[in-house]
Amino acid sequence: MLPAVEMAAGKIQPPEAADEYRWKIRTAIETEKPKQIRQNISKAEQRSRKKLMSDKDIKILPADKGNATETHNLVSFDVTSLLTNVPTEAALAIVENRLFRDTTLDERASLSVEAIIELLPTCVNTT
Repeated sequence: MLPAVEMAAGKIQPPEAADEYRWKIRTAIETEKPKQIRQNISKAEQRSRKKLMSDKDIKILPADKGNATETHNLVSFDVTSLLTNVPTEAALAIVENRLFRDTTLDERASLSVEAIIELLPTCVNTT
């Protein structure tokens, strides 16, 4: 931004007017209150992300691409097309394992683990 201000100020005559222009821009920048940063994900997504990050069984590493994340098995999760980059069989095996280990699932879900496992491939493969 400063190079653009300097370029514009260099074209203003007389030099005193250019200095006044620079001063007004500087004052405006210094007095501007910083705006609160708005999150681009919902509170629920923030909580889920925090829970995943704290899970010691899951290792999340920054990826070399701008909008992707790599996990311990080097699967790339692209934000715009999450399921298309995940090996389906590996994902289903992980989900099945987690469901069978979840001791409180019956309190939160009306379907049995077997029913979920039977329906999940259809959900994952229908994109």
